[in-house]
Amino acid sequence: MTIITKQVELTPRDVIEALRGFEQKEWAEVLAFLEAEAPDIRPRPAPLGELEPHPEEPPRTPEGNRIALAAVERMAGMIPISDPELARWLAESR
Repeated sequence: MTIITKQVELTPRDVIEALRGFEQKEWAEVLAFLEAEAPDIRPRPAPLGELEPHPEEPPRTPEGNRIALAAVERMAGMIPISDPELARWLAESR
């Protein structure tokens, strides 16, 4: 007997679509399996004491400008810039 295996990469959307087809009894089995195999899978909110506070805007001084520029450089690539005026302003301000 020949067994052919194929690796398939599932996206979260694929998993959700598969789960939508389950009946109530199957849901109970899935939940029991998850509880047994991956008890830490449920996201837990961080305690309020562990959350980072929002940073304050740096002062409008040369030192504050350096702080703001360093923050922009750390964020480089994290937020796509689609506004050409903003991109031009950022490029000229370096």
